[in-house]
Amino acid sequence: MYLIKLFAVLGLACSLACATQPLGKITTTEGVLINGEGVPQKTAPTWPVAANDEVATTTNPAVLMLLKNDRAYMDAKTSLQMEDTGGIPSLHLALGRICLKVAKESVLQIFALGEQLSIAHPFEGSVTLSTPHEKATVTAGRCRFPVIPVVAGTAAAAAAAAAGAAIVTASPAR
Repeated sequence: MYLIKLFAVLGLACSLACATQPLGKITTTEGVLINGEGVPQKTAPTWPVAANDEVATTTNPAVLMLLKNDRAYMDAKTSLQMEDTGGIPSLHLALGRICLKVAKESVLQIFALGEQLSIAHPFEGSVTLSTPHEKATVTAGRCRFPVIPVVAGTAAAAAAAAAGAAIVTASPAR
């Protein structure tokens, strides 16, 4: 009986220690996939994302708020993989365009096609990968933030505003 309790405690301790810590959260109105699964926006407009998560937008843009105040604004039809190596977060762009705001104190790394892209800290600009066979383009400059249409007064509106997204409010459907 003692051994059973010991293994149960060790198993619980290992599962807690091995749990993936969130790297940030994603906000969108609809059309986002995390690890290939659709995220139901009606239940929560903001979802945590962790290392090894594959994040993809379909028809709408999304705002990815990372730790250390870094932000990645994902255009529609963009996909990336989240990684964390020894406390250093990284985004691996697979396809599409992300507009970045990287803080001065950030250690965020950006990759495209397995190659690390050189960006300064702080950085504001975009990274585009048009096809999975082309070299990514990095453009410094002011980001044009995605417009996330939300219904005024909802949790989605509050989350999008907190993420710094440009917001177009709409009246609730009648």
